[in-house]
Amino acid sequence: IYSNLVTFSIMTEYIRLKQHCILIDIRKSLYQMVSRSKSGKKSKFEIKWFLWNKFMRYNLRYSSLYEEMADYNRFWSSYITFIFVFYLLLMAYIVYGFLFGDSSIFTFYVLLFLLNATLLGSIIFICGAVVHRHVQQSQQLVSLVSRFEVNHSKYIRNILKVKLVTYL
Repeated sequence: IYSNLVTFSIMTEYIRLKQHCILIDIRKSLYQMVSRSKSGKKSKFEIKWFLWNKFMRYNLRYSSLYEEMADYNRFWSSYITFIFVFYLLLMAYIVYGFLFGDSSIFTFYVLLFLLNATLLGSIIFICGAVVHRHVQQSQQLVSLVSRFEVNHSKYIRNILKVKLVTYL
C-alpha cells in the first residue's frame, strides 16, 4: 500500500510539472504573437500563421493533458478507494483499541494512527492540489486568450479569415 502511495505522489508531481511546462509554452507563444502584432514592422502572414499554429499545438497539448488526467483518475480511483477504506478501518480499530484497551499497549498504535492520518491527509491534499492547479491554469489560459483576442482580433481574423467571438 505504501509503495502505491509513493508511486501516486510521483505521478502527481509529474502531472504538475507537465502542467507548468505547457502553460509556460502557451504564454510564450501568446506573447510572441502579441509582440509580432504590436511591432512597427508588418510581419509576414506566414510568420503570424506559424505563431498561431504553434499556439494551437500547445493548446492541443494542454487539452490532451486534461484527457491524460482523466485516464489517471480512472486508473487510480480504485486504488485510492481501497486505500481510503483500509485507512479508515485501521483508524477505527486503533481508536477502538485505545478507548477500550490498555493504553500502554496501544502507544505504538497511536503513532501508527498518526502516521496513517497524515498519509490520508496528504493523499487528499495532493489530489486536491492537482485539480486546483488545473482549474487555475485553465482560467489563466482563458484570460490570456481572451485578452489577446480582444486586443488583436483583426490580426487573428487576418490569419484565420473568420470572426472570433469572446464570451466575457
